[in-house]
Amino acid sequence: MVATTSRAWILRGARDLTLDEIELPDTPPDDGAVVRVEGCGLCGTDYEQYAGHLDALGLAVYPLVIGHEPLVRIERIAPAAAERWQVSEGDRVAVEIRAGCGVCRRCMAGEQILCARKLQYGFTPLSVGSGLWGGLAEYMVLRGNTVLHTIREDIPTEDALMFNPLSAGIEWAVLRGGVGLGDHVLILGAGQRGLACVAASVAAGAERIIVTGLASDRDKLELARRAGATDTLVVDPNDPDSLLDVIGADSVDRVVEVVPLATRPVLDAMEAVRPGGRIALGGLKGGREIPGFVSDTIVKKSIDVVGAFGATSEAYRLAVRAIERGRVDFTGWHTHTLPLADAEHAVQILGGEHPDERAPVHVTVLGR
Repeated sequence: MVATTSRAWILRGARDLTLDEIELPDTPPDDGAVVRVEGCGLCGTDYEQYAGHLDALGLAVYPLVIGHEPLVRIERIAPAAAERWQVSEGDRVAVEIRAGCGVCRRCMAGEQILCARKLQYGFTPLSVGSGLWGGLAEYMVLRGNTVLHTIREDIPTEDALMFNPLSAGIEWAVLRGGVGLGDHVLILGAGQRGLACVAASVAAGAERIIVTGLASDRDKLELARRAGATDTLVVDPNDPDSLLDVIGADSVDRVVEVVPLATRPVLDAMEAVRPGGRIALGGLKGGREIPGFVSDTIVKKSIDVVGAFGATSEAYRLAVRAIERGRVDFTGWHTHTLPLADAEHAVQILGGEHPDERAPVHVTVLGR
């Protein structure tokens, strides 16, 4: 029986998340597809979106279906889309978060993230087309310029869903951060993105990988060591010198900063990196200014500072290849798997609102 509606979690404002029914189109778009969601991974951005932390950045236009890390199965597809994507009904695919216009200079370079006319899954309001643009739903609609990556059937759902965080780790640490053979790397933040940056740095041949976290992150820091980190360090957010007192200033070649909201790690990165080194900033701060920021430090040390927001298609491709080849052991990363009906609870777990639950690393919401 062909489904005519889809349950979907609609965010109508900060902390106003409800499970509703949305009508499915009778036929797929001429250039796209209707897909069934197998599962959707969650990351810190989902919680920041839910809590209203992204409102000041203009990244939330309500109401919308949230969820931007979906693994889906092709349900109905237009013939032209099947030919272009080289997929068929029933195929299992990972969905890149952004569908660009497909013809601008940025899209042609695989940088849909920078396309001025992109559609972003999990961030596009109900007023656009079908409204089914988020992964916390039973079904989604895909636009024709979406980039898809087929994933083998034997990969468990939770592991397959690591395509998104691992692509971010590859993009932020290697493609943007420049981590390479013999480098000493500092990764600020021990969440799933930080762990993914560890895995990417190991693959790139880094000699020393230092990962920081809070006292509450000890389990994550242990996972970082299993993933290949050579050093882990618990920092005290109330002691600005707790990091540099241990590793010293000008001590690392590359820094990848993935701490959400907190601004102090940006200053730590600037102090810790050696002259001529590089910093990749990936942690959104919710529009907060950075107290004590002095741009002269960047100039005098001749530091490269790059923003790392999302991932390019090349990073997605490399992530899927690494998962299929078993290059990363995700044992211990998957802390929670919940059904679609419990998606709001899953988001709250990720945000640390349920201290009685196990500390989250990677959270999966199943499509049914």
